[in-house]
Amino acid sequence: MGSSSSGFMTSRLIVETDSPGWHKSIIKLLSIVEGASYRIDAQQGYAYISGKVDRGDFLKMVAKLKEHIQLYHMEYDYGYQGHAHNQQHSAASSDAKSPDRQKPSDMKNHKRSKPSCCTVM
Repeated sequence: MGSSSSGFMTSRLIVETDSPGWHKSIIKLLSIVEGASYRIDAQQGYAYISGKVDRGDFLKMVAKLKEHIQLYHMEYDYGYQGHAHNQQHSAASSDAKSPDRQKPSDMKNHKRSKPSCCTVM
């Protein structure tokens, strides 16, 4: 997208992995995120997506894909500073199998539930 109102976004989505076609919804969502980095935890039913995107476009796409995905959490940085900022975030979220990376304690035995609201920072 790359519009002037784009910023760096990090999101956590609930993914209905039991639903046929869920992966196509993730691909559609990734198509609007510039420089996207992502991780999918199909066992827990979460997708983590980071990259430069127009917040409005991202939220509209999530709403269209509500059959397969729901927004759980989103952080948005209007002060996006370009490539160096993107590399820092991509490196932090790119390799889930890295020995340094551990699941947050709140993820252990976590049962998915619909959030009552979402926060945009």
